[in-house]
Amino acid sequence: MNNHLATRIKQWEQSLVKNAAHCDISSSSVRIIKVPLPVALQRELDALAGVLKYDAGCLAGELLAAALQDTLAQLPGALAQQLETDKAEQARRHAEAEAEALRFDPGRT
Repeated sequence: MNNHLATRIKQWEQSLVKNAAHCDISSSSVRIIKVPLPVALQRELDALAGVLKYDAGCLAGELLAAALQDTLAQLPGALAQQLETDKAEQARRHAEAEAEALRFDPGRT
């Protein structure tokens, strides 16, 4: 089993020497989300970002992505199956919404 969080921490440790931290916030494959975070953890995040010379928002995104990957890899069978079912349903609804938005109606002006 991969531990994405541990791998990312090792990469941050190595980047302290290189000082080459970068964050992609404009890619079409990236979504900006708003999440609640206790103040004490926000302070820890800010301090860690300072040590790594990293943007706190980018660091939070990387931490969340790694934790989510680790969580998904450890889901028990029934939850993993429900997740796949829900993802398929979301994809179907998204495709329907896109098709509706692209539908041409020559009767409208």
